[in-house]
Amino acid sequence: MTHEGTVVNPDPQSVGYPANPKDQPNVRKVWPHATALNQGSDGSCTGFAAAGLLAADPVSSQGVTDATGFAIWEATKKQPNGATVNSAARVLREWGAWDSWEWANTAEELRRLIIGSGPCAVSSYWRTSMYRTSRRNQNIRVDKSETPRLQHAYAVVGYHPAKRLRINGKMQTVPAFLILNSWGEGWGGGWVRTTVRRFKWVRKWSKRKRRKVRRRVVRRRKVWRSRPDGTAWITMSDMDWLLSEAYWSEKICSPVGRHRISPPVN
Repeated sequence: MTHEGTVVNPDPQSVGYPANPKDQPNVRKVWPHATALNQGSDGSCTGFAAAGLLAADPVSSQGVTDATGFAIWEATKKQPNGATVNSAARVLREWGAWDSWEWANTAEELRRLIIGSGPCAVSSYWRTSMYRTSRRNQNIRVDKSETPRLQHAYAVVGYHPAKRLRINGKMQTVPAFLILNSWGEGWGGGWVRTTVRRFKWVRKWSKRKRRKVRRRVVRRRKVWRSRPDGTAWITMSDMDWLLSEAYWSEKICSPVGRHRISPPVN
């Protein structure tokens, strides 16, 4: 187990909770969610991924803050497998946030769970190229030639069957997942194209006054501006590749029987 809290060896307890999601239509589904939390430099991503699920629909528990993520993380340390996604699932069951949970391992199963059930917690490797998102389309670039930096847990709150993303310098329409990370609102979000108005004084000839006069001219131009919000898109093929290379058993956690709670912070 790494300091990020992801189980390397299969957890026997997770065998009793296999996911068998029903087939779902290939439609767009993005669950309303709260703003991204910030775990800082602590390796508490498992707690924050679970907290992200609490703050998202279909339950949207109130009062979910950074303290909630840290509280879940601290509680997981007392579980048999330590600070893992599996332990976070058990902690939230004890808190009454959900009745049970299911495990899945492929991007297709994740798609079905997102559409049919709700947001999921995902555990995978994380690479250097994934820290920064693409400038205009807020999508993660996965460089498969890189060595993984760490094992990371995060919430996936949406799916789009035909998302326009910039991949290898070209705009492409691909199925993609929306990740809600735990590195604050300064991560992800991409860029938005907006109109900027500029004013300038110029001297122009006036027929009425028969001389040049000063006039204010409005000039409009399109510019790109940053809009970080803690989320980013990742293509379905990249997600499937990340899940396939992870050799532990707890990759996708989908809560069953979700309930709105007031999470403790201590």
